[in-house]
Amino acid sequence: MVQGVFVIFSFLLVVQTGLSQAQTPPCDLEARFLASCDVNTAVSSTTCMQAWTAFLAAFAGKDPSTVTQADYNSYYQVLPIMVTRNQALFWSGTSALAEGISLMDPTICSSFTEPSAASVNGMGDVCWCGSSRSPAVDCVNVCNCNPKTQFWASFSTMLGQRAEGVVFWLAWGEGPGSTYQSDSFFARYEFSSLSSSRVSKLVVLDVHREGMGESCGEGSLITLETLSVAKFGANGYTCYDVIGSASIMDMGVVQEIVDTIHMEQRSCECTSNQPEYSI
Repeated sequence: MVQGVFVIFSFLLVVQTGLSQAQTPPCDLEARFLASCDVNTAVSSTTCMQAWTAFLAAFAGKDPSTVTQADYNSYYQVLPIMVTRNQALFWSGTSALAEGISLMDPTICSSFTEPSAASVNGMGDVCWCGSSRSPAVDCVNVCNCNPKTQFWASFSTMLGQRAEGVVFWLAWGEGPGSTYQSDSFFARYEFSSLSSSRVSKLVVLDVHREGMGESCGEGSLITLETLSVAKFGANGYTCYDVIGSASIMDMGVVQEIVDTIHMEQRSCECTSNQPEYSI
């Protein structure tokens, strides 16, 4: 019995240690950022270093729980958010497909292609934080992921504010609860930041398996359609069902999505090239 208790205790200790390590920021965060910036952007190494300095300043030497979206403003001064008309793509629960889209058509603007986001996205699935005790990355204590959440909230909000023409949302139709949720990241930071004076239509690409989840015109997507029409006008919403899995980069599904995006771009009456927008 004692041996069994010891085994269970050892297992719990390993699990707890693993969780703590998973939430601890890597001490090579600077190297990860600079490598990602070099690979995923066309800016110089000097600009990448300036971007890292501004990125670090957003959370270094601060209680992680106090970091806000505004703390990253200096970072966006170094790597301004750039998006051309009819190219903004938001995604929820469909990272594999969104990454495949960026590989097939890098002109479609998402967190995988836009430089200020790609530099951070390319670091991998890691948290980062500082500490009021230290002016640098806190690599010792379990990391409060609020600084990471605030970064992506700031990026999503700014991308939404700068989006113009037709915009796209690649959604997982089998998500828990419903596809569109009023308290979701997309609703709070992305859809809410789209300007009715700049955006003409929201196009939903609803990925789900045959006969599963919500299809276009069902459940929460009816709510989203109502909100979109009220915000962008009578022709301000279109939805496409895309049959496939969100967890696999199926290039056939990716091609279907890219083709649909291109079709919507061509059908938009305002598809002429426009200047890029930045802060």
